[in-house]
Amino acid sequence: MPKKRRQGALDESVCELPTIPNTSQISSSSTIIKPCPFFGNLDEDFDAWIKNFDRIAKANGWSKEKRCITIPAFLRDRAAEHYESLKEDAKDDYDILCESLRERFIPKELQTLYYSNLFGCKQKDQQSVDDYASEITKLTSRAYVEMPKRQKEILTKEHFVQGLNPDLKRFVLMSNPKTFEEAFRHAKREECHNALTRPQARTMAAACEEDRTLRLEKSVEELAVQLSAMATNLNHITSPTNFNRGNRNQSNRGFRRGRDRGTRPNAQP
Repeated sequence: MPKKRRQGALDESVCELPTIPNTSQISSSSTIIKPCPFFGNLDEDFDAWIKNFDRIAKANGWSKEKRCITIPAFLRDRAAEHYESLKEDAKDDYDILCESLRERFIPKELQTLYYSNLFGCKQKDQQSVDDYASEITKLTSRAYVEMPKRQKEILTKEHFVQGLNPDLKRFVLMSNPKTFEEAFRHAKREECHNALTRPQARTMAAACEEDRTLRLEKSVEELAVQLSAMATNLNHITSPTNFNRGNRNQSNRGFRRGRDRGTRPNAQP
């Protein structure tokens, strides 16, 4: 009997548990997150924006038809004006719509600019390998829009290695990477190695630089004192009082010298 009562109590507690909704019952049209607007300005990256829009659409479960309906709600200014100028067939086909927007907001002139910036891109002082790799990847994707993915990856690796700072570049070239990922990992490994093994050298270099700066400041102060003393002496010498006194002294000495010369013959017997 006690066992039956415990079993009954257990059944009652199980019945009181909340029911978990079935995920299949959740509407696929519910919005998880909304994309940011696209205005069509020159400083905006349409490729990055449309990729972000597609990720959000996939997370929200939007079909291509749903994307065609949704995308104009996030177009502003020039982008909205261009959308309104399209034919209805282009508006109803998501792939054609994206290609039309890409041709309008990634013109050939911008690709030429990206191409030029890519060849001039070098790793800056104090710039991490991660930030430099991100910059190279972005410029490569913009400069070679129509290039196949495999060729684009090879060019990304070449541009990345050529723009590395000399120490990292030497190490990566010795590693002979086959892909961009390999080149990035070798450069990142060497960067981490330098950060762990060279802090003392950097500290000593900073201390030497500080000592050199202090000595230079001391030398400048001493030179300033000497220049001030020289200026004081020069002002003292060239003052009107000292100048007239010096002229009178010279005149008196000349007069006495002449008088002595004039009296010497008379002094002889």
